[in-house]
Amino acid sequence: MEKKNNSGLLVGILIGIIIMLIIGICLFTTGTIGFKSIVTTNNENEKEISGSDKVENYISVEKVNIGDERVAIEKVVFKNLDSSLTQKYTEDQAKLIDEAESTYNYFSNKNENIDGVDGGKHFAKSNIWYQINKNILTVHYELKSINEIGQGNSIVVLNIDLSNKKLLTNEEVLKLGNSSYNDIATAEYNRVLDNCTKQADKDYCYYNKSEKKVTLEEHKNTKDTFIRNIEEKLDDIIKAYIQDGKVKYDYSIGMRLANETLYMGGPSTYETTEVGEYK
Repeated sequence: MEKKNNSGLLVGILIGIIIMLIIGICLFTTGTIGFKSIVTTNNENEKEISGSDKVENYISVEKVNIGDERVAIEKVVFKNLDSSLTQKYTEDQAKLIDEAESTYNYFSNKNENIDGVDGGKHFAKSNIWYQINKNILTVHYELKSINEIGQGNSIVVLNIDLSNKKLLTNEEVLKLGNSSYNDIATAEYNRVLDNCTKQADKDYCYYNKSEKKVTLEEHKNTKDTFIRNIEEKLDDIIKAYIQDGKVKYDYSIGMRLANETLYMGGPSTYETTEVGEYK
C-alpha cells in the first residue's frame, strides 16, 4: 500500500515538472518569436508594443508637384493614426508648402534669376526623417526655400506616444531628456549675461523690446523677467523631438526676439541643441 502511494506521488511530481516545462517553453516562445517588448510609461502601467512595429506602418512620403526641377518638395502622409493626432502637423506642413509654391510663382512670373538652396541647385527643397524611439513616433520636416529677403528654413515636428495614442508637447518631450522650459530659458539668460560681460567696453548689452538700451547691471536685475519672457514664448520658438535615442530641440532666432530688438538682414534659420538621452 505504501509502495502504491509512493508511486502515485512520483507520478504527480513528474506530471508537475512536465507542466512547468511546457509553461516555460510557451513563455520563452512568446518573448522571442513574438517579438514583444515591455515599455513602462510614466513609471506606472506596463504596456506591450510589438517589437515588429515598423515606422512605415504609420508614415509614407509623397512628392509634391510644384514648378520645375528646381523645386524638390515632398510631404508626409499618415496612415493607421487618429486624425486628431496628426491634424496640426498636416496643417502646418501644408502651410509651408503653400508658401513655397506662392513664392516660386512670384519669382517665375517676374522671370528673375535667383540663387537657390543647396548651392544654387534648388529653389526649394524638403528634408524629411521619421523614426520610432521606444514607443515615441517622431516626424521631422524641414523646408529650405528662397524668399525676397534670402534663404531660410522652416521646421515642423510631430511626436506621438503610440502606446497611449497621445500627442506630446514640447515640454513633455524635453522632460524625457530630463530638461524643461526653465532650463532652456535660464541657459539663454546666462548666454546673454556672458556676452554682456565680454562687452565691458560698451555702455549697454542690447536693445530691449521697447528700444531701450539695457546695461549689464540692468540685465542682472531683470533676470526673473527675462527668463519668464522666454518661457512664455518657447512653444513658438523651439521644436523638440527624439532622434536616435537622444532628446533634441531646434531653435530659431526667435529665442532672442523674446527680449531683444534685432535688426535682421534675412530669414531666420534653426540651430540644434542636444538635451540628453531619452530616459
